[in-house]
Amino acid sequence: MPNAPAHPPLTEETARRFANAAAQAPGVAEVIVCGREGNVLAGANASDVGREAALASFVAQRAEALTEDGDLRGMGKAVANSHLEEIVVSGPSGEAVLLSFPCCYAYVPLARGAAPATVTASLRVIARRYF
Repeated sequence: MPNAPAHPPLTEETARRFANAAAQAPGVAEVIVCGREGNVLAGANASDVGREAALASFVAQRAEALTEDGDLRGMGKAVANSHLEEIVVSGPSGEAVLLSFPCCYAYVPLARGAAPATVTASLRVIARRYF
């Protein structure tokens, strides 16, 4: 019998259920779930899902490239042969966490004052039910 894929493709229904559950976590303002290619799978409380999914996949793919065969000068050398788990994005509109899962990315803008590490830990617990 052939080996089953480690992670079956994520359905939009599962992505929607995760997004809705994650949106209820303390400190979460929005949740955008996108495929590893940037395709929108689900959003909860999100205003511009397409733009945020494109941003999430772009940033995640660039970060993952560093861990594989990216620029090995400076920071690239420090992360070579590792894998992307999460990124905290800070900007004028606040902070967001970008989580990498085998089947998707979750981009989660945070409520003002929320601690990224605390929110990330909550989201990983929630994700175990869906991915």
